[in-house]
Amino acid sequence: MILAGQITPAAEPETRSGPLLNEIMAANVSTLVDPDFGAFADWIEIYNPTEEAVDLGNFSLTDDIRNPVKWLIPPATILPARGYLLFWADGRDTGQHSSFRLSRDGEEVALYDSEGMLVDMVRFGDQVADVSFGRTVDGAPEWAFFQQPTPGHMNEGVTVTNITQAPAPQFSPSGGRYQTPLEVAISAPSPAAEIHYTLDGSIPTADSALYQEPIPLTETAVVRARAFAGGLLASPISTQTYLIGEQTQLPIVSLAADPAHLWDPEIGIYVDENIETRRGWERPATVELYEPDGSSGFLAESSIRLYGRSAIHLPQKSLAVFIEDAGNGGPLDYPLFPDRDLRHYSAFILRSASDDWASAMLRDAIGQEALVGHMELGTQAFRPALLFENGSYFGIHNIREKQNEAYLDTNYDADLEDLDLLFVGYDHDAGGTDVNVLHGDAGDYKEMAAFAQSHDLNAPENYAAVQARLNIDHFIDYIVAESYMGNISWHRNRKVWRAQPPNHRWDFLVYDLDRGFGHPYTNTLQDIMGLDLLFGALLTNETFKNQFIQRFAHHLNVNFEPQRILSLVDGLADIISPDIGRHRAHWPVEAWWEENYVDEALHNGRPANPELPAWQDEVAYIQQYVHDRPPALRQHLVEAFSLSGTQYLTVDVNEPEGGHVLVEGLPLPGSPFTGAYFRDIPLHLTAVAEPGYRFLGW
Repeated sequence: MILAGQITPAAEPETRSGPLLNEIMAANVSTLVDPDFGAFADWIEIYNPTEEAVDLGNFSLTDDIRNPVKWLIPPATILPARGYLLFWADGRDTGQHSSFRLSRDGEEVALYDSEGMLVDMVRFGDQVADVSFGRTVDGAPEWAFFQQPTPGHMNEGVTVTNITQAPAPQFSPSGGRYQTPLEVAISAPSPAAEIHYTLDGSIPTADSALYQEPIPLTETAVVRARAFAGGLLASPISTQTYLIGEQTQLPIVSLAADPAHLWDPEIGIYVDENIETRRGWERPATVELYEPDGSSGFLAESSIRLYGRSAIHLPQKSLAVFIEDAGNGGPLDYPLFPDRDLRHYSAFILRSASDDWASAMLRDAIGQEALVGHMELGTQAFRPALLFENGSYFGIHNIREKQNEAYLDTNYDADLEDLDLLFVGYDHDAGGTDVNVLHGDAGDYKEMAAFAQSHDLNAPENYAAVQARLNIDHFIDYIVAESYMGNISWHRNRKVWRAQPPNHRWDFLVYDLDRGFGHPYTNTLQDIMGLDLLFGALLTNETFKNQFIQRFAHHLNVNFEPQRILSLVDGLADIISPDIGRHRAHWPVEAWWEENYVDEALHNGRPANPELPAWQDEVAYIQQYVHDRPPALRQHLVEAFSLSGTQYLTVDVNEPEGGHVLVEGLPLPGSPFTGAYFRDIPLHLTAVAEPGYRFLGW
């Protein structure tokens, strides 16, 4: 038995006559990219010490000797004489990709022949990122750690017999915002250690620049350093960003990553060639945030991946950031969004504004922020920031929550083991609803939707059955929100979720409203009524239809009242306006529009214009939309449901401290209140008395 960190050299060389486990890596963070899937997957190397090729077909690899045939190597997998084969331990179960993954915390790996006989086995303990564990020489009995792994090649070079790393170097001064040039000193706790550093974001190696004296910095830069000491593994990487002379009131996000992982034609995620494939690639990065006052917010070891469907085709791309280690071996514990009482994040997004990138960069944020406090729908927090990549300015990126299962855990304290999260859209090609599972299972949602579409919902028991599984109020609010925004891509941007029973119903998340706030007379409601099969089924119920109409009217009176939304537009625009000039200088959009303008839908329904208006004109266009949209929607409702028009309702409470009134279950902004509702449609008002008071009458 061989235990990593407890290696006892054999008394004499061991003679083996068959395939051998030769080297493994259980923490492949940035060493070797799998050529099949573009991922940094863990790997197992098998070596053939003989002069004859070996067919490994139907041999098996396992990480559990209680299950020797956990993964069968495919037939006709030839291991050349004196050659090597790599098998990727990534759980993909195809080709040379095993059905299991390796544990960084240690486990066993065993190779069995086609008769089920043990050929070779190794047990290992805790592993260090990008350090392999292998035989000191090909086929030798002794195992050790390789700071420079040798996958697919001869095991040679310096090895270390235990897992201890040199202490990480320290910086003085620490990273942050500075108004003038400075010098950065780097020190190591061990006087005998050599420090090597980089300024381009790459990982320092023993071949990187040797630190000998303080480093002068005259402009923004990322400094990464590592200590190397004899007999120890290289230290963890220390990373600090020095933001010199940066004038902004926005927070700054600094990302440090190997330049090849970003720009290399073969493995870079920012390369446009085969961008759909690259979208799934994750690359390691150190991510820092500095607050507007210059204070350091957090530093986290992370992985990054391109984010979005259309956003990946833009010059400025969006990124999803997945926190690997925020200093305590776990997720980020930091108030990333000061206006929300949340601080635990395993992921977030650095968003380019996607389809609104070349326009206002505000549409999605305006739409989602408009719902906060007025509709109980899941929205993404919003915080614009400047992004620097390896010290280079990369423009405004909006920090957003990532709406995955962890989002539901953070925002709703949902139990991940009892959670269903789905994408529900409309597939134009198939002409029906498109349901994809993001987490959990889609069975209950499909059953509920099928029931609604196949039963008479005017029967009280049938409607009650749907109500028991679907949050009707929130479904109405979701349709109202998408209709108000005029989001022409609503059919591709719906997520539904539920914490599993008992007593939990399907609810709704709102995201990606960049194609909203376009033409104020866009009839999104008509589009949804024609394509959303669940909504169409529910409209056959008179109670639902009436509630929908009057709840819509109430939101137009209160939530989407023009002055309220205009104030929101102005406030969000003011946040980014001081930085928009520098951003547009870095990301010029006029040439991009001339080359890529395909149809009006890409520009939120606006007529094609060869010269893109100034950013301020884009904001003014949204302001005009906000003014014109409510009367347009009232007319859409009149036409859709053959209504006779609106009538003003005035509500006054003689003693405001004694109680309040709900309209269609929704609160009023104050008393007295006057708003337009639809004639000839029942309107439900509820008087709610405060403790110590009782309702006397209307």
